[in-house]
This record gives sequence, C-alpha cells and structure tokens, in this order.
Amino acid sequence: MGAKKLGALATIAAATMVAMPLAQAGEADVPVAPKATGAAVKAPSDMGKYNTQANGTLERPATIWAENFDELHLPDWFSHTGPKGWKVKTSKASSGEKRWRGWTFTDVRQWTWAAGTDERHWFTRGSGNFAVMESEHQRLAKDESFSTALVSPQIPVGGQNQLVLGFDSHYRQGKKGQNATVTISFDGGEGRTLLTLDKNDYSNHHELEVKVPGGAKTAQISFNYNNSYNDKWWAIDNVALHKPYKYEDKKPTGIIDIISDTHANPDAPTNGKKWGRAMDRISAFKDKSTALVVNGDFVDTMRDKNYFEAEKVLKAHPYTGADILWGSGNHEQYGQELSSEKAQKNFLTWADRDKPYAEKVVGGVVLIALGTEYYDDHASQGKEPFWNASQAQLDWLKGRLDHWENEGRPVLIFSHYTLANTVSGTHSAWYQNDYNDVEELNDILSGRKNVAFFTSHTHDIVTLNDWWGRYTLPENVGDGIPVFNTGAVKEGIVPDGDNDEETLKDDRSSSLRARVFDDHLTVEAWDLVSGKKVQEVTLPIGAGATAGGADEGSNGGKDGEDADGSKDGATGTDEGGNASDEGGHASDEGGHTSDPGAQPGTQPGSQPGAKPGSQPGARPSGEGKNAGGKNAGKSDAGRQAGEPKTVGSFLATTGATALVPTLLGAMAMISLGAVAKLSRKKN
Repeated sequence: MGAKKLGALATIAAATMVAMPLAQAGEADVPVAPKATGAAVKAPSDMGKYNTQANGTLERPATIWAENFDELHLPDWFSHTGPKGWKVKTSKASSGEKRWRGWTFTDVRQWTWAAGTDERHWFTRGSGNFAVMESEHQRLAKDESFSTALVSPQIPVGGQNQLVLGFDSHYRQGKKGQNATVTISFDGGEGRTLLTLDKNDYSNHHELEVKVPGGAKTAQISFNYNNSYNDKWWAIDNVALHKPYKYEDKKPTGIIDIISDTHANPDAPTNGKKWGRAMDRISAFKDKSTALVVNGDFVDTMRDKNYFEAEKVLKAHPYTGADILWGSGNHEQYGQELSSEKAQKNFLTWADRDKPYAEKVVGGVVLIALGTEYYDDHASQGKEPFWNASQAQLDWLKGRLDHWENEGRPVLIFSHYTLANTVSGTHSAWYQNDYNDVEELNDILSGRKNVAFFTSHTHDIVTLNDWWGRYTLPENVGDGIPVFNTGAVKEGIVPDGDNDEETLKDDRSSSLRARVFDDHLTVEAWDLVSGKKVQEVTLPIGAGATAGGADEGSNGGKDGEDADGSKDGATGTDEGGNASDEGGHASDEGGHTSDPGAQPGTQPGSQPGAKPGSQPGARPSGEGKNAGGKNAGKSDAGRQAGEPKTVGSFLATTGATALVPTLLGAMAMISLGAVAKLSRKKN
C-alpha cells in the first residue's frame, strides 16, 4: 500500500466526514439475513484429489493449432498481410477504398476510428489484433462487387478422426445476396462448408464439428465473405482446432445457483415477488444446489427500509439449500444523504460478517466474493468506479488464489461489477471503469487457469451470444479467464446503439447455475419466467488448464429443459446475437474465511487503474443518456425525490464535483487529472 496511499485514504476519510451526514443517532440496526434452510453439505471424501496437470484430467492435450493474430506488427495500424502461412484471396475491383479491399488485420480502436462504431465495438470477444472484412466503407462503384477469403495455413491433422473448429465471430448482415461461409478442405481438396451466415450474429463463439477423412494429412480453413458491395462487416479472432474434450468426472463436486439484482424495496413490491418466483424455480430443480450466491444489488439502496423489506422477502421465500454467499453491489452503496460507513455497516450486518469480501468452501467448491470497501455516493453521484479495495483485500485475494492453485482446485470468483469487454453490454463506455484498483486486480488474475469470474450489474439478458466471454490481459490475449453475466432477477436489458441500452417491457428474470467438476465447469443460463434453460456452456478448468473450445450447441444445447429436468418441447426466449434485433482457509462445512493479518485498510487506494484500450465511442460530456429517447421518462421507485433516476438521468462531471473545499482535494486524488467523464446512477 505505502505511506502515500494510506495518507490519501486518510484525507478521503476526513473529507467525507465533513461533507456527509452520518446515520441518525438511535437508528435501529438493519436485520441479519435469514439463513438458508437446507442441511450443511459435507465435502466429498476424496477432497485431496484435485488436478495439477494441463487440462485437468483430460485424456490428451486438446488444442492442436491456434491463431489469435496478436503477434502481427501493424506499422500502419492495419495490414493485408497475415501471420505466416495465412493468405487473403480477393477478386478484382477497381474502385473503392484499398484499405478495406479484402480481409484486413487491425484492432477495435483502429477499425472504429476509421469506419465508425455503429456496433462494430460490440465485439466483446475480440482482443488485441483480429481480422476484419469491412464492406460498408469500401465505397465501390455501383457496378462492382467482390468476394474475399481469409485462408489459414495447412494444418497437420494426421492421425485425427474428429476435430472441433472454434473461433470468435462478429457479423452484421448486409443486403440480400451477400453472405459469409466457413469452409474446410483436406490435402488441398474441395472445401466443405461448415457454417453459413446470412443474418446478424454478434460477438459469438462458434464450435464446429469436423470429421477428418481417413488418411488426411493436412487441413485448411477459409473464412469467405461473398458478394460484397458496400454492405456491413465481419470480424474474426481466436481461431483454433482442438480435439473434442473428454472429461473423466461424471458427477459434479457441487452445484451453485447464482442470482443478482433483485433490488428489494417496499416501494417496488414487484421486485420482491420476482425473488419469490426465483426461489420457487430454484427449489424445483431436480438436482439441488449446494449453495446460492447473491451477487449484489439485493436491495435497492442502503436505506434501512430496503433491508427490512429484504428480510421480509427472504423469510417469505427462503433459499432451501445449504448456504448463501452475499455479495454487495453499487445499490448497497447508494443513498446520498447517508455515508459510506453506513453502507458498509448495513451490508456487513445483513451478510453477518466483518468484511465486504469473503470465501466459502461449500461441499468442496471454492467461492470467493469481492466487495468494495468505500464508496461515497454523495460525492460520486452514482458514478463509477465502484470497486475500491484495500491493500488487505488485494493481498488476501492473491493469497487465496495462490493457495487454491497450488491445491489444483477450481475457484469461482463473484463480483457485482463488470470487467471491460467481456460479456454483454461491456463494450459500452458505461461499463469500462467499474474497478478503481483494476491494475492491481489484473496483476492478481493474469495467467490464472483455475478461475472463473461471475459479474452482474448490467441486467443484460442471458440469451445474447456473449452471455459468457473471456477477460484477456496482455499476457494472455486470446486466452484469458472465463467470465459469465448473471443477468438480473428484476428485469431484462439489451444493448442499444454505441453506448446505450434498452429495458425490455415484458417480464424478464434470469439466473445462472454452475456445475463444478474436478476438471471442467458447466454453466447454465435459466429463464426464471418460463422456468426453461436457455443457454449452456462447458469449459475446461483446472490449475494447468488451457483455455480453448467450449462445448455448446445451438442456444446452449438443451433448449426447453424444465427446472425438474423434464422437457415439453418449448424453448426459452432467444433474442439471438443482435440485441437491436431483440433477436486462512475455510472449512469444508462452509463459513466465510478471514485470514490472520488480512484486515482491510481504513479506505481503498486512489489509483484509477483504467484498463488500457478502453472502447471508442464514449459519450461526449453533457449528452444525457436516453435524453428524449426510448427510455426517457422511466422512473425508479427506489430513488428518493430529487435524486438521479436509475434509468435515464445522468450527471456530467469533471473529476471532483462542487462539494465542500475539503472534499475537492481528496476527490481529485481519486479522479487523477480531473478527466471529463459522463456517468450516471447505474442499474
């Protein structure tokens, strides 16, 4: 932490005491959350037997060839020359812009600077360099068109029978007659079509099964954009051929149900009713979960009345499993007339623990919840960054992850706040800066292979293609940590335009279910309205696991499965890929852990730590989100009169807002440079 950081924290704390009133004297404490009603879950008898080898207990290393384009040197910020062995084959055209004639290698920043955003930057799966076929900005003469193919090198496949081609794709359909195909050929023979794209397919990960002909020695993959005439675009990244994954474990170590964003509030009783429905759905599952994680925003604000409403809701509809891990979100910090100290006190009383971060080991599954240790809603006006961690929390997190990595155990990390460019909605400037200590967090997470990360906050529906993604850092671009969007109990939101979003008017409510195995992780997305499973993905996870293919079928594979495991032929709602188309060490019996010497500091640090390469298209200062738009006039009963609304009301800030002079200096240390930035009270 250092003396300088501690000094800054002391200044912030002192300034806050001057600027903000504390809770009223004699105010009653909020309740402790009612406990889960299920019996304690014991760890399996073979708890000491965990993976330490690459890919866990997979039969063989799975990936045989991969390319993420990140080794390319782009002196002009783009190139038509790919990695060694790659070729771009383009039919003739005499007009138009040469930069975009055929496949081009670039990155999201250069692509959108040259061609504009217009949902190009929704490619949350793209990282570093990738390949782009930009048709809209070709500007061909009206009597010209062309086709172009991005062709891989010859890939050795001798001795293989069955392979899987995986790649990340971001495709926007052009005019009628234009389409895209993915083909594969063997030993220079005729190409075989694996996939045809003729409708929008945003930020998707494809896994295409490939049968290798007997005696074949090489394979060649081709990404073909056909009949281009000033149409739209296609981007490709993280291409790999791997063997089908074969897992030894048949029975999960544990099953974890995950929900978020209930927003309990006596002035919005529908939210509590949706919690009740969620618990009814979870209770109906044939395979009972070992724990429930509530990943923040269970209450609508820190105010006592919301916690008493939360107690009422939870008593009426308890979780019937063994244990609950509570996480805090931005709404647990909201309440401008109150203090950060009040927010922390109320949440910790509710969660029945002494720190906003915690670890539970339930039935052999390691669960870690991160939490902010300081947030001044009065000074910040509901704006990010939300996650402010003490050095103690950072050291604790590193220590726990090191410990479980040495044990060869998978770890599920839960944080309400989003990681930039990972899952649905996180392309937006609204979700690029949730973590004040992002550099320190990146250092801790980088290179981990036994970790999966669950985030909430956006309320984005879980039927979008990028309901799961990867958090990639410079050391592991194209690989990264699996990240999952938990959806929301309260409502459903979809991205809209460059940075905006739309709250859907119909009844939406969702949750996730994680089945944790010794060598892999299966995550299911559930529609809590219909009671149907709408998505599913299986990923290898383990201390030495390599990222790679995901086992997932159309819309997750098992559409229409009911909570009790039966099927009635119905499928869950699926908007498709394009939102605008709406298309210290815990015991195994559980209990949160506090390692000796891991007491959090007085307040968090002041480093902004913005992730490099933030998305283009940030909203200009002064432009209000949804002003006069489709979301204008929406209200949030949880806000007090005169406070910014949760949807549709935003405040421009130039670092420190106009508060008392003693607070200005402290807030300037948080914003470092007083960079102009627009933000808001968030979901």
